[in-house]
Amino acid sequence: MITFKTTKKDLLKMFKHLCPGRMSRRNIKNAEECEITITDAKATFAARGAIFSIPCITKGTSKVTLSVSYFYDIIHNDPSKQFEFVIEENEMKINNLTINVATCFFEDDSILRSIKLPLNFNEVDVLQLLNDHTVEELIFNKVYGRVLKSARALDNSISAAYYLLRKYGVTRDELNNLTLPKLFKDGKIPEDAI
Repeated sequence: MITFKTTKKDLLKMFKHLCPGRMSRRNIKNAEECEITITDAKATFAARGAIFSIPCITKGTSKVTLSVSYFYDIIHNDPSKQFEFVIEENEMKINNLTINVATCFFEDDSILRSIKLPLNFNEVDVLQLLNDHTVEELIFNKVYGRVLKSARALDNSISAAYYLLRKYGVTRDELNNLTLPKLFKDGKIPEDAI
């Protein structure tokens, strides 16, 4: 069981950083997933294109993933000034409300890394996640589906280029050797990734 305590004021400040601009329903909906990483004396909240940490009272280390809009609705509509979060296997209790979430527990916080993507990311940004993160991290952070989609799009693009250039003697291997080293450290898509 992992716990952390913080104030509503700090949580609303965090939402303003995760969803910059007006705190409209549309901006919050566009942020999609929120990853909460609990470490010693702080909770770090990460959403697409933003990371924000708040100091809080913590016990244990873990990672939780849930919808930003759902999380915002819970915090915004609860009249409490203080919030206590209790994290157990696949659920998080926020004061008296229990919700289902994706959880991951660690003995220490040395491997708790957030997925860093720019706000307006492209296929290259998504594919390069394979250089720095394990498949398990990508699955936990719910970006593995996007990685697979980007890998399929890359393969389709290489196939289309091969189809157009094969009459000039260009091989598929030559196209792979041209594109893959620009995307991946070892010049090929990691075997465990697809």
